Amino acid sequence: MNRVVITITVPCHAPAMRELGVLMDESLAGVRLSLERKDLIRRSIEETLGSMIRYSDHKGWRHPISVTSDVDESRIRMIIAEGARDFGQDVPEEDLSFRVSTTLARQVMSEISYTYKKGAQSELELVHPI
Repeated sequence: MNRVVITITVPCHAPAMRELGVLMDESLAGVRLSLERKDLIRRSIEETLGSMIRYSDHKGWRHPISVTSDVDESRIRMIIAEGARDFGQDVPEEDLSFRVSTTLARQVMSEISYTYKKGAQSELELVHPI
């Protein structure tokens, strides 16, 4: 399998989930994993990005968010990047129910890392081996 890298940049609000679905379908199409495993990977990414979108909607933010799918013969790597807001740091007490949800991703993915860069682009990276 050749390496396939696809990036989409969408507004951080609910309609972006449709575009994420298309990205996931294209990214997982050639991957040799069971349909059940592909579905778990897709749902874990949707859960994570969905929680970011709910928090953004709650705060009234309208900023772009980039999702990159990087797939090769050894792994599936998804990167969710945003530069205008920070979804992982210092969520006020009244907003704790809106924290980034990685519950399913922690069970499905082999690696999860968050890179916070104050004043720059922050990234959430999720990796699954093939």
